[in-house]
Amino acid sequence: MTENFSDRKTFMSKFNEGQLQIIRLNNSWNKANYYSEKGMIYEWNNTLNTIWRELYADASNKSDKYAKYITRINNLIIQNNGKRGYKFFLLEKKHEFLKKLQDDVGKGTKKESQYEDIL
Repeated sequence: MTENFSDRKTFMSKFNEGQLQIIRLNNSWNKANYYSEKGMIYEWNNTLNTIWRELYADASNKSDKYAKYITRINNLIIQNNGKRGYKFFLLEKKHEFLKKLQDDVGKGTKKESQYEDIL
């Protein structure tokens, strides 16, 4: 009887997808800020959609409220296509939502008390 045993070593990458995702998110946030500052609404919205796609898997594991919110705000953006000022306002809300979502799913900033090390 022959056993299926292999003594070959398996090598794993030292880099993990989480780190690469943080890099992609950072690049997208830089673009989003640039487009918002320049008033490039179409590009800004597309970049925010890219950020949503990066965060979607983590968000959907936590709750479906995130997908419901992004769907609602995207529908409002589409409905108000001709109203530039209101569309800009909606994109600001979408931008803020995605920043908070990034923190909620653990891909954002880590906040700690300044006294945490003392305790």
